[in-house]
Amino acid sequence: MKKGFSIVEIIVSVAVLGIISLATITTLIQTLSTNRLSDEYAQGSYLAAEGIEAARSVKEQNWTNLLAGTYGISSSSGYWQLSGTNNVLGKFTRTVAVSAVQRNAGTIVASGGTVDANTMKIDSTVSWNFTPLRTNTITQSTYLTYYEKAIASSWTNPSLESTADTSGNGNGVKVYSVGNYIFGITRLATPNFHVIDITNPAVPTVVGSLTLTGTPTNIFVLGNYAYVTTDSGSAELHIVNISTPASPSLTSTLNISGTNTVTNSVYVVGTTAYVVKSAGGGNEFFVINVANPAAPATQGSVNYAQALNDVYVSGNYAYVATSNTSGELLVFNVTTPTAPTLTTTLNLTASGSSTTALAIDGFGSYLFMGRTNGPFDVISIATPTAPSAIGRYATAFTINDIDVNQTNNLVFITSADTTKDVQVLSIASPTTPTLVGSYDSTSLLSGIAYNSSLNRVIGAMSSTVKEFIIVKP
Repeated sequence: MKKGFSIVEIIVSVAVLGIISLATITTLIQTLSTNRLSDEYAQGSYLAAEGIEAARSVKEQNWTNLLAGTYGISSSSGYWQLSGTNNVLGKFTRTVAVSAVQRNAGTIVASGGTVDANTMKIDSTVSWNFTPLRTNTITQSTYLTYYEKAIASSWTNPSLESTADTSGNGNGVKVYSVGNYIFGITRLATPNFHVIDITNPAVPTVVGSLTLTGTPTNIFVLGNYAYVTTDSGSAELHIVNISTPASPSLTSTLNISGTNTVTNSVYVVGTTAYVVKSAGGGNEFFVINVANPAAPATQGSVNYAQALNDVYVSGNYAYVATSNTSGELLVFNVTTPTAPTLTTTLNLTASGSSTTALAIDGFGSYLFMGRTNGPFDVISIATPTAPSAIGRYATAFTINDIDVNQTNNLVFITSADTTKDVQVLSIASPTTPTLVGSYDSTSLLSGIAYNSSLNRVIGAMSSTVKEFIIVKP
């Protein structure tokens, strides 16, 4: 007689199978949970690292923007900013905490030390709910230091290193310096465009020159081209090929419309040049397409009926220094190159005497403006449509030109002060710019440029025997 399974045997078998299945399912669930947790930790780690790098970017833009507090991060005009209180990114929440650092005998301590104004701690924290009852957190930390501040002290006593005499009896007008070269323009003689090799700043060598039509007024260099404005009635903008510095060659010129044809300044971003000119019989602000340097073409322009003296461009806005004593700063929206529009103006008389603005430069969220009979103004453009004057360095002398060393929070200016032709200002605290050092040249300087590669200042001087000077820290 055949025997079947008893009820007890069936129950036992089912129980054993259940235990095995439960163990398998539990292991599978744990594996899936571990894999998901690993993925989420990787995402959280990436977001925390991004917070650290954003804080580092803010510090590199301007140390004074790195203020104690807890923030989120955002991007504006291609720059990271600390904003808000956090970022909610799907299931993840990120905060970037900036806090003061204390030191005791040079060592960082949690408490009981002296606050180090040149060091900040950054904690980038990302949290999320892995399950409704489980919260996970990742924190990455670093210390950022204002190491550039030491550079400022090296400019406390600038001195002349060398001079460069170009051919002819011209006077230096403006100058631009990048890499191992000076690109300078002169007036009253030909040639009036010069290339000077400063591989050894102590021994500058004129290696190339060119004669441009009219009297050059300003210069901007980008890539293989120098863009020069002039007072020529038929060629107000010259584009010079400098790919071979020893053999500069004229690529093209552009006749800019208007009966008063003196162009005063040019600023180039990518494939677009922004040109400003004196008032008279036409528009004064121009947007020019230079994608093909051999065939520049005006895209858009604006009439303001006042002399526009200098221009600086950041993001979607062009900032212009003007001769309007009740609106020294103009802000143009250039988002649409074919239709630039005047967005706002800023009257600086509230912070000083009514004077003409001659020079402008900037970086990050700040503008720097020089005026006749002073002063030097610091202007916040954190909101481009609502610029505000926040700082000032008082000088009774006309400021002719400005250049910045944004890495080290320094501004170099030329002024009519016969004892301080070159002045070095610290804008580590933008609300209180301070004089770091100065140099007295033998003649008036009308142009200035800072060469970051060589840590040198180059001046364009009103002298027929040393049109350009090199100043060292």
